[in-house]
Amino acid sequence: MTADSADLHARAESADPSLQAALAWTEAHSQTMQHCMRQQRLEARLGRSGHRSVIARRAYDEAIAAEQLAAETEAAHLNNIARTPASSLTGIAAKLAVIVREAEDNTDLSEFPVVHVRSALDDLRRLMDQATSDQLPVLAPGMTPDGRLVPASPSLAAWCAFQAWSQADEKRYRIWMTAFRALIDL
Repeated sequence: MTADSADLHARAESADPSLQAALAWTEAHSQTMQHCMRQQRLEARLGRSGHRSVIARRAYDEAIAAEQLAAETEAAHLNNIARTPASSLTGIAAKLAVIVREAEDNTDLSEFPVVHVRSALDDLRRLMDQATSDQLPVLAPGMTPDGRLVPASPSLAAWCAFQAWSQADEKRYRIWMTAFRALIDL
C-alpha cells in the first residue's frame, strides 16, 4: 500500500471499517496484478535471451520477490476483511464483492460458493440501489472549498467506486476514488 493509500484509509473515519478494509484489499490486489504482469513480461524476455543475460535474470528475480511481497500484503488485507465487522449494507456488499473477486481469480476453487455469493451480492446491490434512489435528496452533492462538486457521503462515494471496480470500469472507479479521497480530506 502506498503512503497516500495508507493515509487515505487511516483518515476515512466516517466510512464503514469493512469498506475501508475492502478498499485496502482492492489497492493491494491491483498492486499484486501489476507485479504479476511485470514478472511475466520479464520471464518471457528472459526465455527469449536463453537465460544468458545477468541483468535480465536479476530483474526477473527482483520481480518475483516483489510479486511475492505484494501477494502476502494482499492476503493480509483479505484476512483483515474477515476479521472486520461491517457496520452498513455498503460494508457487507464490499466484503462480498471482494470474496467473489478473489474466488474468481483462484481457478482451483469450486463453483459452489461463487455462484451463491454472487447472487446474494446482486440482491444486496439491487436493494441498496433502490434505497439510494429513495434517499437522493439526503445524499445530495456538496461543494468543496475549492469549488469541486462531490457527493456528500464518503460511504456513497466508496460504494460507487466498488460498483465501478466490480464491473471492471477502471475510469469510473478512479473518478469515484478521487471523490472519496476529496470527501475524507474535507
